[in-house]
Amino acid sequence: MVAHIYLGKNIATKNKQKVYILKTDENDTSSLITSIFVRNLILNAKIGVHSHEKRRKQPVRINVKIFMENFSVPKRDNIDETMDYEKIVDGIREIVKSDHINLVESLAEKIAELCLSHPKTYSAKVMVEKLQIIPEAESVGIEIEKNVLKE
Repeated sequence: MVAHIYLGKNIATKNKQKVYILKTDENDTSSLITSIFVRNLILNAKIGVHSHEKRRKQPVRINVKIFMENFSVPKRDNIDETMDYEKIVDGIREIVKSDHINLVESLAEKIAELCLSHPKTYSAKVMVEKLQIIPEAESVGIEIEKNVLKE
């Protein structure tokens, strides 16, 4: 029997940690998908709090890792049996091309919400980096992890 254990804590409400044990049938020998990712997606975004950032778009790099529970590898080789990462990328593009966003934290939160919209998803890590803000740095940004706590 395969068991996946997830420990989570809802920091906003200060709930105690909860343990989720996700099991597969012991006779099931299929592989499980544990995560889907998008790496180094570079898009031009209307983002920033400074006046020069509000006048023009700037490149941001986005990395996403979406964690899923008991999601079997498709048996029929059909896209409907899995999470379509192209839909995730299209959703990120839509978020980025919408209204001006002041903070990378706000952009990351919107992307995390998109990632968590799939019913099999329980966690998403999102990294958003500005690539041309500090001349001496390759990038600056943030990484967030957002979890769905299921009762």
